[in-house]
Amino acid sequence: MRVEDYFDGVDNINKRTLHYIINLKIHKYSDIFDNLDDSPLKLRSINKNIQSYLKDSFANIPSKNSTGISFHITGEKKNKVMEESIMHALQRCCLRRLKFKRSELKSSNIDTVIYVLTSVLLLSVGFDLETVFIKKSVLLSTVLEGVNIGGWIFLWEAISMLLFKSKDINSEIQEIHRILSSNVSFTYEFITGKH
Repeated sequence: MRVEDYFDGVDNINKRTLHYIINLKIHKYSDIFDNLDDSPLKLRSINKNIQSYLKDSFANIPSKNSTGISFHITGEKKNKVMEESIMHALQRCCLRRLKFKRSELKSSNIDTVIYVLTSVLLLSVGFDLETVFIKKSVLLSTVLEGVNIGGWIFLWEAISMLLFKSKDINSEIQEIHRILSSNVSFTYEFITGKH
């Protein structure tokens, strides 16, 4: 099945409450799962295209709005066991991503602290050396300039990580929580004789 065949768009179904539904059109239940995953159905991952579609859809819906996910199954009859397997697979997928993003955020925060400490150390050394050596040689001036530039670069990198990278990771964590808290529903359009 082609990637574009999965996706049925995002509907704003209630103008008053601004509730959004992300629609996915699927022929068979097996299309929802990753076909490269050999694990038993209970442990199988969600298809990467569906994961990307959900991620992009949730990124485009304002965080103040409530959301739902609707799977439209066109080639099979209702199967409660499969519905539960899909919901569990979606939850496992989100929890895995959440664990990874939290680990990434922790690592980013540690790097930020290291960069700040390195910056303070370099700038302090540069300032101390500058006050000690009043008469500068060309070599000493170059070393001092390098130490000061290094200190400012580390400080900028720390600020950049704090303002941009951490913010992006926190935003992704919020999106994962929104997927986890979304109501998942299934609708069926099974037509006998169609495969």
